[in-house]
Amino acid sequence: MKLNKNLGIWMDRSIANLIDLNAKKNNHFISSKFTSNTKEEALNRSKKVMHNKRQQMHEAYYKEIVDEILKYDYVLLFGPTKAKQNFIIT
Repeated sequence: MKLNKNLGIWMDRSIANLIDLNAKKNNHFISSKFTSNTKEEALNRSKKVMHNKRQQMHEAYYKEIVDEILKYDYVLLFGPTKAKQNFIIT
């Protein structure tokens, strides 16, 4: 009988804690590179630059999560914000 590879992801807009349900110590996290410092830096240029920078960094954040998800059979997304819905749409 094949053992399913299961992953739980607690996520919000800035961090995703990946919990491998079959491993004892293989849990790790992925964080978005879009921080308040990045936001301030981009805002100093213009709002359009800030929006583009945020969008690019969030896409990279979600891509990194997708790369991990593809290694598993079943995935459960949970957490306090609507980041889960945004993730599913993208």
